Amino acid sequence: MGCPGLIEPQTGVVLKSPNLPTLAGFSLREQLKKSTELPVEIQNDANAAVLGEFLFGPNKGVQNLILLTVGTGLGGGVVADGKLLRGAQNAAAELGHMKIQPNGAQCGCGKKGCLEAYVGTAGIERIAREHLASGDSTSLNSDCLTTKAITDAARAGDKLARSILQTVGSYLGLGIAFLIEVFNPDKVLIGGGVSPAFEFLLPGINAAVRETSSFPETAITQRLNAPPWPMKSIFSARQQPF
Repeated sequence: MGCPGLIEPQTGVVLKSPNLPTLAGFSLREQLKKSTELPVEIQNDANAAVLGEFLFGPNKGVQNLILLTVGTGLGGGVVADGKLLRGAQNAAAELGHMKIQPNGAQCGCGKKGCLEAYVGTAGIERIAREHLASGDSTSLNSDCLTTKAITDAARAGDKLARSILQTVGSYLGLGIAFLIEVFNPDKVLIGGGVSPAFEFLLPGINAAVRETSSFPETAITQRLNAPPWPMKSIFSARQQPF
């Protein structure tokens, strides 16, 4: 089973889960074993997802793979040189908590400026309200600024909705550019509840990656236009319904 947050796989205890705070200290594996009478293993959800991609999915065998699960928050999983990156306390690749804006927006972890605070659902709603304050014409209703509503409006041609998602994409691209420098991945996969908005996030992602990455030779960008250098790979989106 995958569960968001800091998970201790040996004991199956949830140490901390910012978006599911009541699970802190909960023996999730033992409870599931009792409830199901089945053997149970627990891992951080994004770690489990990237491991599934590496072992069984369309990206089976890709030796350097990053998966970002973008939804309520932003989870991350990394396969580096063919091995799941775990860290000393199974807490490696908490990618949503990279600080991209010093003293920026409040995150569910209690700190400010985390990437999650800009690309998770709460961050998307906040950015949408900032765009609505411009007074530009839009079909969006301020009482319903879910990611689905914004994406549906963007798909229907709403320019403000598309601008909102491009802004969100630019924050996501900034984080991805950092990851490219650190991990030099073959692919970056984007999944989770926000992934149906991928086509509208992608322009902002690509622009931020091109602007921020120090080494064009290792940057991963979508081939929307003729690239100025040979591309190593492209972004992929494993879409899930809202």
